[in-house]
Amino acid sequence: MAENIFRHVQISSESVQHSILKAANEVTRPIFYAIIILVFLPIYTLQGVEGVMFGLIPLLIARGPGAEIQRPLATVVVSGLFTSTLVTLLVIPLFYRVLKK
Repeated sequence: MAENIFRHVQISSESVQHSILKAANEVTRPIFYAIIILVFLPIYTLQGVEGVMFGLIPLLIARGPGAEIQRPLATVVVSGLFTSTLVTLLVIPLFYRVLKK
């Protein structure tokens, strides 16, 4: 995201805010696709150990035997992915705009 914003600001003669919005709009879709592929798609496609390793949403809401051991891991990974997505899409463009002024 930061590289894309920097590239748009350097190339474009438009305002910084417009360049940031244009760069963020360009990167948003690939970021969401990556999250969907890494988190949600394995739930439906992988079986066995691979499904347990990559399909973390079912572990997050599991209530069966052993869930008390697996739930903290799933909570950390899912919340980390969610937080990193928000930081990438919201905080980095905001910091760039503040620092550019």
